[in-house]
Amino acid sequence: MTEPAWVERWSYNVAALATLPTPEAPGRPACMTTPVPTWHRIYRQRVPRRRPRGCCWYHGGDWHHVNATAIRLVHKAKTLGATGEDIGDHALNSAVADGITGWDLDAISSLLVIEPIRIDSDDDPASQWYDNGRHRIIAMLDAGVRHTILVRVELLDPATGLPPRD
Repeated sequence: MTEPAWVERWSYNVAALATLPTPEAPGRPACMTTPVPTWHRIYRQRVPRRRPRGCCWYHGGDWHHVNATAIRLVHKAKTLGATGEDIGDHALNSAVADGITGWDLDAISSLLVIEPIRIDSDDDPASQWYDNGRHRIIAMLDAGVRHTILVRVELLDPATGLPPRD
C-alpha cells in the first residue's frame, strides 16, 4: 500500500458575502444567466428577500435561515471539539437532531458536507474563482444574505503535516 501524496485539512469559516468575488453567471437555470450587478448586491443587502421563488432549487428556500443555522451548528461543532472534515458531519447530525428537514436540510448539507462552497486563487490575491458554489452564492446574493460558510481545503505533506513545497 502506498502512502498518499498529501492529506487534506478542511477548515470551515464564516465569510461576508460582500467580500466574496462576483460569481460568473453559470448560464443555467434561466434565473442565473447574467451576473449579479453590484447595485443589486447592495440593494438586496438593504432590502433582503426571504420568500422562496419557484424558478429553481437554488431560489427555493430561505438562505437567511439556512446560513444562520449552518453558522450556529458549525460553531457548536467546533465548541464540542470537532475538527477538520468532521465539523460538517457533526453539524449536519445536529441539524437532523434539531428536526430540520426538507429543503433546509438539503441546503445545510450542500453547504457543509456534499458540496461546500470553496474559493480558490493562484499567487495573485486578486485572482479568485469559485471551485464550488456559484449557484448557491448567486441565490444568496439575490436574497440579500450577509454571511455564509466557506470551506478551505489545504493539502499537507503526510510526513511533515506542512503544506508541500513547490
